[in-house]
Amino acid sequence: MELWLGVENFVNIQSAKVCINQYAVLVGPNNSGKTFLMQLIQGMNKTWDSLLDGEPMEIILACRETPPRTADEKQNIHEVYRINAHTMELFTASINRRLREEKENIVRRIFGKEIPIGNLYIELIPDDHCDYLVDAVYTLEQLHKISFFLDSDVEEVLTRALSELPGSTMIYILSRHNRDTHQRQYVYARVSSGTDQAVSMNFFKMLLSFILRMDGLFLPASRTGLLMLYKEFFANQADRSMNYGIETSLMRKKELPNRDLTLPVYEFLRFLQTFSEYGNFTRRLEKELLFFERHVIEGHIDYGQHGNLTYSPRNEKENIPLFLASSMVNEVTPIELALISENCYRQLIIDEIEASLHPEKQTELVRFLNRIRKRGMSFILSTHSDTFVSRLNNLYVISANYPERISPDMLDRLGLEEADLIDVNDLYVYEFVRQSHGKSVVKQIKGDPEKGFAFDLFTETALKLFNEATLIDEGLNGGRDQI
Repeated sequence: MELWLGVENFVNIQSAKVCINQYAVLVGPNNSGKTFLMQLIQGMNKTWDSLLDGEPMEIILACRETPPRTADEKQNIHEVYRINAHTMELFTASINRRLREEKENIVRRIFGKEIPIGNLYIELIPDDHCDYLVDAVYTLEQLHKISFFLDSDVEEVLTRALSELPGSTMIYILSRHNRDTHQRQYVYARVSSGTDQAVSMNFFKMLLSFILRMDGLFLPASRTGLLMLYKEFFANQADRSMNYGIETSLMRKKELPNRDLTLPVYEFLRFLQTFSEYGNFTRRLEKELLFFERHVIEGHIDYGQHGNLTYSPRNEKENIPLFLASSMVNEVTPIELALISENCYRQLIIDEIEASLHPEKQTELVRFLNRIRKRGMSFILSTHSDTFVSRLNNLYVISANYPERISPDMLDRLGLEEADLIDVNDLYVYEFVRQSHGKSVVKQIKGDPEKGFAFDLFTETALKLFNEATLIDEGLNGGRDQI
């Protein structure tokens, strides 16, 4: 399911509509609005909980296919909810009504100051021929009836949960149902204690966050590890500068004073200062993290008991404090930290992804991101690097033609693996085009299976440099002829 965010007349953006829960790349000149848009997207990720209350959640809860049951009936019949295209259309319309009413409050909460905004809206595009089904089961008998679409290890875990937890336990199981083939694919499950309406509402909020990938982290353009050197200092200063309660409701009407930090930047600082590793993620991403250490940072990051991070270069045993490592290591380390954090982020919004990276490292970072994407991560990236987009472009063309026209043997000769390829259908590229009046229009660039994406911004610059070099050469040769 695709989630699109649209905005009009916001800072230096005249209009933009981008897919925000897949793999998006933003290119454009400085001061064209990329960072503002990325922070707006991240701020929206922290806004959904308030937006879902009331009518939007009632629409989701109304999609139950089985009527409410008595306690005795629940022993034999489990509840089923079907989230289809019609349900999502009603849900989207309800959310957009809330956004029209609250867009100024939302922007103020995210950016800490008044910023005019003309329009803010979302679009939801369901998967083709697919609905989402939610099974709410209370007993082992109910679980066994639907086990035909569960992975064996998932069924084992859920069976153990129902067997060992209190009798009021309910398990919600999300699956993707293909209406043409009638096949179901397991997506997600959650165990809840209690079966009342409040529990159901809380679950569906988490469910929608999972489907739409609303649990992200914004990484600003400057990700220096020096922020971790004075952790407590920055923590106290950041808290004071925000000057508001994080847990307060979005929709409160009370005027708030201007802040020094935007909410996404504040959250990034707090993430660095309070980082804690989640071991299960480290094991799950073991191969990808090993690639990152070998090909990108050429070393290993250690996480001390007191939150102190150290870096050990490859083939060296001695660790050094992270803030003494190269700027390249400091700039990309937060990406690794986010992947293994106990916060379990499923989306990274990274401003100027190529910051401090040598061109060779940029090409390897593209491979790493593609590999992480295969493990379920969502990305929104901005870049000014023609090297980064050229590598991504090449991998796009290879992916679009593999294995029919580009064979596994050719892939091997290129020094690549299948893990480096991407799903060409979920890569979205956007160019910020500055208009004569100074504002930007964000245009989607469509990929071509043979040529990839046409990055006009980089092409024009390359042509200027080529023409400049040609003129210089002509001048030098002309001077020699005169001699």
